[in-house]
Amino acid sequence: TKEGNFNVHLKLTGTCEVLTTNSALNSTKITTEDPSLAGADIDFSTRVASSNSTAITQKNVGGMATGLNIRCSKNTLFTVGLEPQNVTSNNGEGTMWGISRTSKQNNDTISYQLQKPVVSGSGINQTVQETNSNTPWGNSGTDLLSLTGQGLSDSEAVKLPV
Repeated sequence: TKEGNFNVHLKLTGTCEVLTTNSALNSTKITTEDPSLAGADIDFSTRVASSNSTAITQKNVGGMATGLNIRCSKNTLFTVGLEPQNVTSNNGEGTMWGISRTSKQNNDTISYQLQKPVVSGSGINQTVQETNSNTPWGNSGTDLLSLTGQGLSDSEAVKLPV
């Protein structure tokens, strides 16, 4: 009988997956004619436009508290940047166009700013809360949101409210 050794090598690289949470109507986008929700779309409901209206700071009425689910390998660092689609902005500031129901034309604009959620703890012990931090959430510099992956299973996804 002879004995010997051999080496075994395995190199794991970190990875991330980004998923949007789907509603019951997961392929429908919000429109003025059909305000149903899909994916990570945001619906602020109906508001009265008046000169003394206060800023809208409430959550999305669609209940998209977990609009983005990010699964990354455990202890893999990642950053999330958001940018409005219709304007150039690095700090989450965007503009929605108001559409008149009668003329179907863009008449007015409504400004908004995406804000990061409150994150407490560090590493894989971090917790993302369903409250905003009043800090801009953009796509560069300090406006990026940096987090750590907790694992690749659905139960370990980092859930980010937008």
